[in-house]
Amino acid sequence: LGDFFSHRLDRSRPLWETTMLEGLEEGRWALVTKVHHCLIDGISGAEVASILLDTEAEPDPGATTLAEVIASQKEEASDLGRVARLRGVMGGAVRGGATAARHPRSVASLLSQSWAMAETLVRDELMAAPHTSLNEAIGATRRMAAVEVPLEDVKRVKRELGGTVNDVALAATAGGLRRLFEERGEGVDHVRAMVPVSVRAAGESLALGNKVSSLFVDLVVAEPDPLLRYRKIAAASRELKSGNATAGTEAVIKVAGMTPPMIQSIVARLMFTPRLFNLTITNVPASPIPLYALGSRMRRVVPLVPIFTGHAVGVAVVSYDGTLSFGLNADRDTVADLEVMRAGIEESLAELQACSGTISIAPQGHSSAQIPQPLQ
Repeated sequence: LGDFFSHRLDRSRPLWETTMLEGLEEGRWALVTKVHHCLIDGISGAEVASILLDTEAEPDPGATTLAEVIASQKEEASDLGRVARLRGVMGGAVRGGATAARHPRSVASLLSQSWAMAETLVRDELMAAPHTSLNEAIGATRRMAAVEVPLEDVKRVKRELGGTVNDVALAATAGGLRRLFEERGEGVDHVRAMVPVSVRAAGESLALGNKVSSLFVDLVVAEPDPLLRYRKIAAASRELKSGNATAGTEAVIKVAGMTPPMIQSIVARLMFTPRLFNLTITNVPASPIPLYALGSRMRRVVPLVPIFTGHAVGVAVVSYDGTLSFGLNADRDTVADLEVMRAGIEESLAELQACSGTISIAPQGHSSAQIPQPLQ
């Protein structure tokens, strides 16, 4: 898998690729997929998968699919609605660009607004992230690892301690990073995680494209008390969600979207420069019920998030059929000790369960070389 994800997509072909792996243990097989982020984000990716897979091992012809169930529960989910919205977005962008071209002062004004908003966010909320050994130059090859835990165990933790499933995922990742830095003899007080947040409207659940803003959450990896570490991270996440952080980055993107492509590129690079955060941690809910392909039940999902230049690790979390799965994607050379971080996440999850008075999580023991049946 590390080799498959080490190769970039062929730019002369559609920017997605799926391959089948056969000969796995117990006669199992896997679908491994990579798609360029310009086509889909995590939410749309999970829902595209729901279109391709079945909700029954042997569905009757014309049986309702999971995608149809999702679409029926969303507002404006008809094809006409999607086409109308797409035309509106494209028309607005074209009109905005044409207006800017006809009125140079408009260009200057929009550029001024974009820079002013970006500078405000950088100064007030997005100060440069601390440098760590995970923020060095990286190569082209990748190393992967996975951790799995029953979703109900995680929900019990968040019910007992307060917060959300995402807070548990962030705190567990912070625990894994703490163990990694300790093993490396590196004193790191905190790291900043870029957490993608979907800004899709209800009727856009099945639409392609990218509808993502970001929160930048500080993870206190130096805190030795797992309960206090969790509460600090949950409080930081809650404060960001209640403030203007998401709205601020979304506003910059909207303003940039009305400017010529060159200016869009400048603002995008400013807002999402890797210097502003240490790693990406994304959490995507997938199907709560089992899915099938060609009559075979999908047993596991191992998610993956691409890593930025200068970012040696990325963490993707997905919930599927009662299981929460962590997928760790890392630079093969810079993070040869990825197993340490994987074990640290397991240990952190067990500590949180102990703090909440629930049954300890049994380590799954999936190393970087033992990741059967990934989907994303």
